Amino acid sequence: MRANDAPAARAVNDVRHYRVVLSSAVSAFAIDQGAKWLVVRSLSPGESRDVVSGLISWTFVENRRGAYGLFGDHSWLLALMAICVLVVFAYTFRDHVASSKVAQIAYGMIVSGAVGNIVDRLHYGFVIDFISVRTLPIFEVFNVADMCVSLGVVLLIGLSWVAASTHQSRHDPRRREGGNDRCETHCDPGDGARQLAFEDGLTRADAMRDGTEGETVRTAAAR
Repeated sequence: MRANDAPAARAVNDVRHYRVVLSSAVSAFAIDQGAKWLVVRSLSPGESRDVVSGLISWTFVENRRGAYGLFGDHSWLLALMAICVLVVFAYTFRDHVASSKVAQIAYGMIVSGAVGNIVDRLHYGFVIDFISVRTLPIFEVFNVADMCVSLGVVLLIGLSWVAASTHQSRHDPRRREGGNDRCETHCDPGDGARQLAFEDGLTRADAMRDGTEGETVRTAAAR
């Protein structure tokens, strides 16, 4: 490949990476917005319907605050915070997104979740939450966008952990020492003898060459 072809190749790879991110984001965004559209037309605010009795229900909640009630009901501030988080994740996990399709899908899910909730806040003034799992009271009521963000974050952190562990194991000095020990234990003893014989042969050949060169010099000087 010519040097001037390298930038074009990188550009093609970047387009492929972002195509996966965009496809993941658009798909998840469509599912999130479609589910919210159905909730708004099927339920009244505060209304609840059982999906799995005693376990899962659809409960229409107008969430005007951020996670855990942070930042009050300032929609513009919450939207700005979501954008800042996307930028931070894009920078922090840029290497994984550039090299792993799973990371590209995961980041696309995070983008879709953030954008989905931003659209809600800007359009309705609140986020439409509707999924209630009674065995998980800590999460209260959430939506598809929240699920996408949570799953995407878990995937990216998991990929980072795996990559760090792999890198550490490859550069672990004990791994190399262990490999040498295994060789000393299991290698053919004849290998060492053959190596010594080879080195001895080289030494003798060098000595003979040096002796021949010295004899030639002395003969020339005598003449």
